[in-house]
Amino acid sequence: MQEREGCAEVQFRSFENEVRKIDNICAYRIIVTEQSSDNTASSIKDPQTLLSQQAGALSNSFSDRA
Repeated sequence: MQEREGCAEVQFRSFENEVRKIDNICAYRIIVTEQSSDNTASSIKDPQTLLSQQAGALSNSFSDRA
């Protein structure tokens, strides 16, 4: 009986380790996805800011001529 309990304990620990690995992989994927989303948002925001600044400069340039 003790041998079966020992075998079950070893199997349980092995299973627990595999679940922990899967959990770590999922956490890693979430972090990478969040970082990718942040980078994409930043990449979009930079040109939008630049375009807005240029539009403002053009607008000021035209109003100075009038």
